[in-house]
Amino acid sequence: LMLLPKYLRDASPQLSIGWFLHTPFATSEMYRTLPHREEILRGILGADLCGFHIYDYVRHFHTSCARVLTIGGDQGITEGNDGIFDHASRRSICVDTFPIGIEPHKFEEALETKAVKDKIIEMQRRFDGKKVLLGIDRLDYVKGLPHKLKALEYFLKNYPQWRGKVVLLQIAVPSRTEVPGYQKLRSNVHRLVSRINGTYGSLDDVPIHYLDQSMGFNELCALYFRADVMFVTSLRDGMNLVSFEFIACQKKRCGVLVLSEFAGAAQALGAGALLINPYNTDDVAVTLHQALNMPQKEREDRFMYMHAHILSHTSQEWAEQFVASLRHARQTSNYDAGPFSELSEAKQLPTHNVVASYKASENSGGARLIVLGLMGTLIDYDSFMNMEPLLPSVRRNLATLALVPNNTVVVCSGRERALMNEWLGDLPIWLVAENGLFIRPPTETGDGAAAWEMLKDDIDNSWMDPLKSIFKYFEARTPGTVTEMQEYTMTWHFNVDNDDFAEVQAGNLQTHLTKVSGRAPVEVGLDMKRVEVRPYGVSKGAALAAILDRLLCTRGGGSRFASANSLYAASESSSESSSALPMASSTALAHAADGSLGERNHFKWVLCVGEVMARDEDLFTTLQGLFDYEDAGVNTSVSERGFDASNSLFTCCVAKTLSQAEYYLEDFNATAGLLDLLAHVTHDAAQLGGSMSPQQPSVLERLPQLLRALVGKQLLFLLDYEGCETAAEGSLRDSHAFNERDDDAASSNSGSFRRESSAGPNRASRSSLASHPLGGFPSEFIKLVTLYPTAVVTRQTAAPEEREGRSESGGGDSLPRDLGEISGVRILPFPRTSSQFGSRNTEDKDRRATLQEQTIDYEASYGVALESCNAKLTEKLKEIGAQHVTIEDNNFSMSVVLRGASDEEQTIVREAVLEMVRTEFPMLRCTEGRQALEVRPDVDWNRAKAAKAVIETVVERMTEALGLRGVLPIYIGQDEAFRNIREVHDGIDILVTGGPAAQSYFLRDVSQVGQLFRWLTEQHGAGVTVRGGKLSRRQPPMPVLGAGSKHEARDWHSRALPARAQPRHVAPDMSGNRHSQ
Repeated sequence: LMLLPKYLRDASPQLSIGWFLHTPFATSEMYRTLPHREEILRGILGADLCGFHIYDYVRHFHTSCARVLTIGGDQGITEGNDGIFDHASRRSICVDTFPIGIEPHKFEEALETKAVKDKIIEMQRRFDGKKVLLGIDRLDYVKGLPHKLKALEYFLKNYPQWRGKVVLLQIAVPSRTEVPGYQKLRSNVHRLVSRINGTYGSLDDVPIHYLDQSMGFNELCALYFRADVMFVTSLRDGMNLVSFEFIACQKKRCGVLVLSEFAGAAQALGAGALLINPYNTDDVAVTLHQALNMPQKEREDRFMYMHAHILSHTSQEWAEQFVASLRHARQTSNYDAGPFSELSEAKQLPTHNVVASYKASENSGGARLIVLGLMGTLIDYDSFMNMEPLLPSVRRNLATLALVPNNTVVVCSGRERALMNEWLGDLPIWLVAENGLFIRPPTETGDGAAAWEMLKDDIDNSWMDPLKSIFKYFEARTPGTVTEMQEYTMTWHFNVDNDDFAEVQAGNLQTHLTKVSGRAPVEVGLDMKRVEVRPYGVSKGAALAAILDRLLCTRGGGSRFASANSLYAASESSSESSSALPMASSTALAHAADGSLGERNHFKWVLCVGEVMARDEDLFTTLQGLFDYEDAGVNTSVSERGFDASNSLFTCCVAKTLSQAEYYLEDFNATAGLLDLLAHVTHDAAQLGGSMSPQQPSVLERLPQLLRALVGKQLLFLLDYEGCETAAEGSLRDSHAFNERDDDAASSNSGSFRRESSAGPNRASRSSLASHPLGGFPSEFIKLVTLYPTAVVTRQTAAPEEREGRSESGGGDSLPRDLGEISGVRILPFPRTSSQFGSRNTEDKDRRATLQEQTIDYEASYGVALESCNAKLTEKLKEIGAQHVTIEDNNFSMSVVLRGASDEEQTIVREAVLEMVRTEFPMLRCTEGRQALEVRPDVDWNRAKAAKAVIETVVERMTEALGLRGVLPIYIGQDEAFRNIREVHDGIDILVTGGPAAQSYFLRDVSQVGQLFRWLTEQHGAGVTVRGGKLSRRQPPMPVLGAGSKHEARDWHSRALPARAQPRHVAPDMSGNRHSQ
């Protein structure tokens, strides 16, 4: 009959087909051994509704389908909490439990009849003074009759006081008498009965009354009433309704039920029954002794629970529930076994159409929305597992797209906030973390101060601790898998080579998590090579809807901010009404706020690309709800309405084809290539004057303003541009050639500087400078570091293939430079001689000349920081002698487990861990629990804070070693995060960038750094900056203007007066500082 549903479906597709299995459904291990296993399961999936007695059988069915039919693909299945989506037939099948029952009132009424009462009186007389054990079973090997008889034999042997006082009434209803196997079972049972009766019986009494026949209804009711204990030892049973019938007849006596844990009834009556393992003879005998000696009060309490259950779970209730579920499954054409029923085959993304429509939108000036995923979309799986940052080219392209005024960029991810901050926190884009639980609006470039907002209140993560051990169990037993523990989400990644075994383990993990999580407000999902447990009702689509409502309200008026919780509430309510997972449908989300999103849509071009789990497919439907075409009356796809270059929506999934998105891309590389094309379109349009603002003067054209800020200051330089690390290496080798020169000799090259500055470097010289092994200006660099205290920021270098790809893409000088992560700071030795300070005191000279070369290492990423912290904490625990404290590596965090340590030891360890994290690892944070300390990435850490830590460390080290006061730190580099040097130490930032930086000095490219260095050495030689700690009284020379205003040159003499002749006032400075003159 398991094949019948598919046959009926093929013959009549419109039939409502329900299939219920009244026996146990075997485990997947058994189904995998069947030669026609796939045909059997396909046959069952032909039904609209599949019903089973208990959840264990549902789990076996799910697991068998997952292992035999596989998960995903064209012919596989996708599991949901309420059913299965069959990819082959494109149908959703509801799978649920329908525990069957009896009609108890039928038995209660029978007990009141004269015929049954007469039978009861007869049995009372016959078994007077004895405890009656009752067993009613079919003579079937799954009923465990031999096990029952052996347990009784063991009981009589070990509890001799019960001999002659207890009797077993066993009714064995004949079954399949013509089958040899059953004939053998019958003979074995008869032999055991004879042996026990012969050993423990007498002429007057035997311990077993065995009947190899069926009984009438009245006799059964009388037996149920007279029995003191119902004895069920099934080895495998669908439900075992005999237990229900016994309870229905025991209302006056409150008998005890000894029930096999392998019977389906154990899940229904287990709280009131005494559960046994029939294979454990000793345990069964002990349980029989407990049942016969159970106090009356306990018997009544247990019986009342079981009696209430059979009254509420009748056969009539079972029938009504099953038929209603079948009607619902058939009437709801898109019945959702998880968020899978709306998925369809996507087409390959027409990249040329995307680029063409983007170009057309440049001309029309309409607003554009770009929504991107993270893992699998902007970063590949291996890089994510190693906690490596995004490729510099990807970051560069994102920055290019985000800086266009008409563009809004949103990156949605399931990763935690701290990683999102590290990789993308400094870019002016919207961020969505933990599958939509957190959002963060765009931040000003280099600021990093935007705050994260939690979209759903009252989230409880107490469920995470019990599930952590389960994740770790499967991780340890599945090579190559990784568990990711976030703040409110847990994910098990199994993107490994041995897919078959990993998928089997993933299915086992999902089913186990679903069972263990119980009533916790979470969802368990399996898709896209990961098993994920997230808070109930959280999705990327709901988060995107909240962002869109804010954006569209801001553009179109109305409420400034709609409640994100109301959007989630709308999503959950709509989901609960359809008995599906809480998806954020576009209709519910669009109307949750004041007015429809579609009515307020100002976006004329939308691109959404992401590798998302099926649970987050609402990301695409939310965007599709923005485009409401009145002429069609419904939302239509791009392919259905024809290509429209001026008004286009492109939804695209990555690494799969079954999706609610219209298109697909193969992998991460295809996404990176698309972003590169769009970034170059933006750059080309900017060069043609489409969006670039008027070019502002660089610092070489604003030297008079810079000079006013430098007069009388002790300068300290922090260099961070392309090539400066190589130049620093060269300076340490070649600077001896400059050490013996007089300070004033630095001004001897001023003429050549003027000539080059006035003419400007030609294309050939600029190319040669950029390719020089010492950064293009070795002599200028060496002169600078011998005259001023200098430090160089070291960074992780881009991979060779990344550098090649950058040059091939044509983005060498046209697009922003690629910056690696900060790996440390190198403080260069200063000075070679102490004459720069002009001190006459020998001791003072020696004290001031103590700054030696220093290298300060920084953790470039969270992964490196966690690894280093783990190693140092391990050594610290050994030093403390904390033998009972362990460190658990959670891949993306770690736990210091204090369980088993004494109170004193716990206090010492807590203080040590908190102090180490606070002082040595500012990018990590430590949270305290009862028995553990959790060390994980700090969500508030960003590039701006990293830059601040570098600045503070460098200034503190150098000023302390040299005995300086009132230094003016100057940053010359390409990282906008260092702009906060103005707030940290009232310093100056000079950015090396391809365009102007508002409210700041800047250089157009690296070749101009050498020109600035020469000018700085001239100012030192001319006495503009501090020599010997005293303010120079000499009039500084007229600065050389590169391509600056002639008006500034004519006006210079009136402003650059000697210090004693200048009026004391505060002059404005374009760097944002105010310096006393």
